[in-house]
Amino acid sequence: MRVPRPTYHLIYHRPPHTATLFPLQFCGKSAMMKHEKFYGRGGAALPCANDEGDPVIMAFKYEITERIGVGGMSDVYKGRDIMEGRTVAVKILKPEFCSNEGFVRCFRNESKAIAVLSHPNIVKIFDVGHENALEYIVMEYIDGITLKEYIEQIGLVPWRECVHYTIQILRALQLAHDRGIVHRDIKPQNVMRLSDGTIKVMDFGIARFSRQN
Repeated sequence: MRVPRPTYHLIYHRPPHTATLFPLQFCGKSAMMKHEKFYGRGGAALPCANDEGDPVIMAFKYEITERIGVGGMSDVYKGRDIMEGRTVAVKILKPEFCSNEGFVRCFRNESKAIAVLSHPNIVKIFDVGHENALEYIVMEYIDGITLKEYIEQIGLVPWRECVHYTIQILRALQLAHDRGIVHRDIKPQNVMRLSDGTIKVMDFGIARFSRQN
C-alpha cells in the first residue's frame, strides 16, 4: 500500500482506532486492493512491492523495499524509517508461525533480549510491533554479510582476523552475560561482518534469561 508522502503527517495524528482505515479512505479502491495484497484477506502475508514496483508502507512509518534475508522462522527486509529518515532492517515472523504461541514467544524474546543490550558489537533494535497479524522487529540496517558468507568467499581466514572477530564476539557476549542473558545460538550465520571488519552479533531468538534484572 503506497501512501502519498504529503499525507504521512496526517496519518501520525489520526486517532489510533481510525489510523488503519485512513489510507484506504484516502486512496480509494486501488489502495484497498494493495492493502489486501500486503496483509491478505484472511491473515498475514509477507510484504512486497506492489504491481507498480513501489515499496509498501508498514505500520504507517516503515517503507519496505526489498527482502534481504530468509530464515526458517522469519524473513528480513530492507526498509526506511520515514519519521527518522534512516535505513532499517525489518524482521517479520513468517505468516504460518504467527498463530503459534511458541514461535511468537520466541520471536518476541529476541527483542526483549536485545532491548537491554547496548553494545557496538550487538545489533540495535529500534521498534517492535504487531499489526494485522504480523509480528515485526525493526533493527539497524547492517551493510555487510554474515560471517558464514565471508568464510565461504575467502576460504581460509587469516588467524589475526579470526582473533579480531573472536574478541568482538566475546565482548558482545560478555555484556549479554553481565545482563543475565545467554545467547545459546552463536554461529557464523548469526554474526554479521561489516566491510571495515566490525562484527555485529544478532539473532537472540532462543536466548535464555538466567536472572531477573
